[in-house]
Amino acid sequence: MAVDRLGWLLRVAVSSLQDVFLDGEETRLDEVDCVLPFSLRGYNALTPSHLRDSSAIPHPAVSRLWGAGAMARQQPPVIGMRMRTFRSRAWLVSSLALCQCGEVDDNDLVQLDSDTEDADPMPAAALPACASAAMTYFTADFIDPPSSSSNDYQVPSQLQLDDIRESLSLFWSDDLLAAEEKAEAAQYTLCQGELDDHLLAIWHPQTAGTGHASWAIRTGADVGRLIVEVPHGFYDMNTLLESTEVFSRVEARALITTGTNRCATPTRSGCDGTTLVCGRTYYVVSDMAHTTTSFFQVAHEALSDHFVEDWVLSLHGFSNDGFHISDGTTVDMPAGTTNTPTALLIEALLLQFPETTVASCNGYEGATPLSWLTTCMGGSSNVQARYTNQSDDPCTERSTITTSRFIHMEQNGSIRETAESRAKVADALLAVTPRAL
Repeated sequence: MAVDRLGWLLRVAVSSLQDVFLDGEETRLDEVDCVLPFSLRGYNALTPSHLRDSSAIPHPAVSRLWGAGAMARQQPPVIGMRMRTFRSRAWLVSSLALCQCGEVDDNDLVQLDSDTEDADPMPAAALPACASAAMTYFTADFIDPPSSSSNDYQVPSQLQLDDIRESLSLFWSDDLLAAEEKAEAAQYTLCQGELDDHLLAIWHPQTAGTGHASWAIRTGADVGRLIVEVPHGFYDMNTLLESTEVFSRVEARALITTGTNRCATPTRSGCDGTTLVCGRTYYVVSDMAHTTTSFFQVAHEALSDHFVEDWVLSLHGFSNDGFHISDGTTVDMPAGTTNTPTALLIEALLLQFPETTVASCNGYEGATPLSWLTTCMGGSSNVQARYTNQSDDPCTERSTITTSRFIHMEQNGSIRETAESRAKVADALLAVTPRAL
């Protein structure tokens, strides 16, 4: 949303808020006559600590605009509320009138684009600040992953999985205090970080070494419609690092990373498929691409369901030449189809790697085809791919249709080895990833 945020906020609030200073300065809550029922990215009239002051009771009319959850905690909605994309000037004027914010000159209002997409909420500003820099939580040093054959991976309970699912739901419902509490019940910390001038909501395990996933959601508008996932970040060399680089370069919507070596435990996951990885022919519960009882899978399902137009990228490594690209199914594309995420990415990768094989596991006109029976590494048993492609049971049933949202990317080690080649992968993704404006 293209708005002169600071100037706009000052113009519409100056006659109604007394002794309010921006950028975290002190605010005398007992003198606040009106609280606006929305916030704009990066500029909020009250700080999170002030919002927890029980003396801050908003005007009753505001309750209809910002929900019972926040009213119950008597918190003004300037911080911690869903950022509203105002579809019309009339809606904005009505909101201000309900708040009794006084007269607002029409000339003071910024003309908003009626075609602006409804942005994801911006509630991360009301979360407690993370103790470390945002991307620290997605490094091996911080995660301390269980190693191969260590048997240190801790399978989460169903109650913990349910708590995390509810934490995400509450986050999107703007009930941030409850979202924090549910995260804590699952032994997670939910906090606010910052990257590339965007606020991030970050979920990370409270204790290192559990093997549990971490994830971040980039909030606000103007982000890449891409959910970046790395299920084998401590097995497929440099894919963890690559995932953070892609997340930053594309300004992607979200990042989900594993917290364990995929071979950490011998315990079967119960999901179908065969493998030679980890010295076994079956998949294990520490393999995030092949188990459904994990925080990684819950985060994937919640994000995939919430951002229904976003693409999902699953980064992998293999020893074959070049790239294998797939939508996670064995379904060929209809004749003449060239605008699916996988087809677009293949063309972009060919521009970046003109001397490298970039093969498609899903046939389409002009593609370099691969046989599923002999050579294709396309992730058809990947449970995240199956879920997004609407399998009835991602653990045991392959998808029979494609939603054209999932991208399974296998890459040779030479591509993942250098910062230069990883940057080319990120640039290819940047060129084709749609934006949420």
